Amino acid sequence: MEPYIWPEVRKLCDTCISEACKREGARCCRSFEVHVSEAKRVRIEDRLDEISQYAPWLRQPDGSYDDVFEEADDGRLAIVHREGGGCPFLFSNEQGWELCAIHATALAAGEDPIDLKPRECSTWPLAITRHDGRWSVDLVAEAREWGCAGVDAEATPLVELAERLLSDRARAEIELDGHTA
Repeated sequence: MEPYIWPEVRKLCDTCISEACKREGARCCRSFEVHVSEAKRVRIEDRLDEISQYAPWLRQPDGSYDDVFEEADDGRLAIVHREGGGCPFLFSNEQGWELCAIHATALAAGEDPIDLKPRECSTWPLAITRHDGRWSVDLVAEAREWGCAGVDAEATPLVELAERLLSDRARAEIELDGHTA
């Protein structure tokens, strides 16, 4: 059965790096508990040398790294927020944009960030669910409020992101995580 992509998603683009976000901070990276599969935890930990180039606070004086994962209340593995409420991988670039060190690391290595980032981060601002054996893609409610999706001829259409995230490989990873967004 083909996935259902809500009509609104087909009309909008990912406008994640917007003036509103720059002005008010990366809300998605400050507001949500992000769950991580064991496989992604291992991938991220294996790349901490590279990731810490963007987020040097992760590296301790002795060369070890902060433990940025913990068991959440629901028993799943989650990323620990830094003091002040932000994701430990959130950094500001020269222009003042708050960006993801995991995403930047993947791009610098010529890799698809979806392969390294936690699934919940890769799917933002989309909500991917499965009901009665059928996948469905909609917008996260907060994304509507925060302006994470809009009409922008220069931005990536959300339908393209949805189709990539619903590839056979991505669906298998979502099922491996044991839950849907």
